[in-house]
Amino acid sequence: MSEPSSRGDPAASEKAAPALRRRDRLAALARSMVNLSAVLYLLALLAVVAALRVIGERWWVTTIALYLPRIGFALPLPLLIVALLLARSYRLLATQVAAALILLFPLMGLHLGGARSATAGALRFRLFALNIGLAKNGTGEILERIRGANPDVIVLEEVDDDNVEPLRFGLPGYAFRHLDQFVIASRFPVEEEVVPPPIRIDGRARSAQYARCRLITPAGPIRLFAAHPISPHDAFDRLRGRGLRHELLSGRIFQATSARAMEPNTRERLEQVGALAADAAKSSDPVLIAGDTNLPGLSWAFSHWLGGLSDGFAEVGRGFGYSYPAQRMVWMRIDRILAGSRFRFLDAATVSPRVSDHLAVTADLELLPDTR
Repeated sequence: MSEPSSRGDPAASEKAAPALRRRDRLAALARSMVNLSAVLYLLALLAVVAALRVIGERWWVTTIALYLPRIGFALPLPLLIVALLLARSYRLLATQVAAALILLFPLMGLHLGGARSATAGALRFRLFALNIGLAKNGTGEILERIRGANPDVIVLEEVDDDNVEPLRFGLPGYAFRHLDQFVIASRFPVEEEVVPPPIRIDGRARSAQYARCRLITPAGPIRLFAAHPISPHDAFDRLRGRGLRHELLSGRIFQATSARAMEPNTRERLEQVGALAADAAKSSDPVLIAGDTNLPGLSWAFSHWLGGLSDGFAEVGRGFGYSYPAQRMVWMRIDRILAGSRFRFLDAATVSPRVSDHLAVTADLELLPDTR
């Protein structure tokens, strides 16, 4: 004989009803929290992009954020997608699609360009740029990488005096110039090489961290600038303390001592970038700037001073184009080839494998006729 069912028992139903209502309220609350989190995450990503781009190097907190791996901002994304699916909030999955696009494109710097066809009759050449990091392992692999790229113009930064003669010997057929920390080598004749005088920063004379020369090409002269503004490394070393992760999680990195570590370094870098941009703006010749800019994606300083120039990888590169730090997972695109309005980029890429803590960058360009 079967037990009597509680379904027909009004007293049992009344006892079960509050538990069901509590469960429904908790489920509704959880669903609301998931939905709100999905929207807030999207808004937070938009706020980060705006802060980096609009404030950037003008505040030490956003300066630090500029140089951190952007992939970290993606950590909530898979969790929120799973939570939305479990909550059956299918419409709000669109917020996570938008978040993924913001992560990939403005934050992480994905580009979907590609090579262009050349213009008939225009001068075409290839430029190769690399921060060789004092060539700590010698110049052999560096020269191999250069020969593999077969460039017409070469810009090397952080060249030690001991590297100069091996590089000169290894680059026959190029006009070779050693200017301060830079080497410029060109299949075109080189003239008017200049290392600018020091600039005064916080009352001290400091290197402008760039050099320039004039290349004489069959299509007319080109003003080439080799650039390497000061790195934020020293400032980050002072911030690191017991490790950058520990300093971030403990909140110590956001204290006033961090501002004192970052601000002088940032001020010096911005002064150097400003001096470079002002010098380039005075040129009556078409301008090329190549080197380690130490300005990552979304940099306010880059947009403010150099945003009027074309960025080779941004125009015709494909992928992220990260070039640093090459000894670990690369996450920054700071090595750039920039050009004025007379130039048209045909292709741009990074060159692997690494030969220093930077990857080399190359660009194929053409110099268009002067229509003035």
